[in-house]
Amino acid sequence: MGNIQPRYSVRGVEAPVGGSMGYLTCFLRDGDRVFLTYSTTGRGKTAPWPLERPAPPPNLSSPDRRGKVLQLLAAEPWRAWKGVELAAILGIENINSFRVQLSQWSHQGYINKIGPALYGPMPTSS
Repeated sequence: MGNIQPRYSVRGVEAPVGGSMGYLTCFLRDGDRVFLTYSTTGRGKTAPWPLERPAPPPNLSSPDRRGKVLQLLAAEPWRAWKGVELAAILGIENINSFRVQLSQWSHQGYINKIGPALYGPMPTSS
């Protein structure tokens, strides 16, 4: 409902496009041409999105670790951040120690623990 983008089905189309159902397949359309850009069965460790984050934004101006984490969380407040993603951006190698620190900050009210190993900024009251 409300989706104005056309949808296409590959049911009945010969492989490799239709293949067996249950695959996650992404296409790029450029005019009349269609390109297969990604395909997976969803099994194993294959992920349809990049797991690595880009380099840290240059404007992480806080001198301390907590301040930098707060800046990252505030930059994308809708996002659920994994501790390992934050550690990678900040160049932290001791992931376990950092996860403990994130947990402590959530208990202290600095950051919001959204789910298992997922963090976000504290909700703002309006």
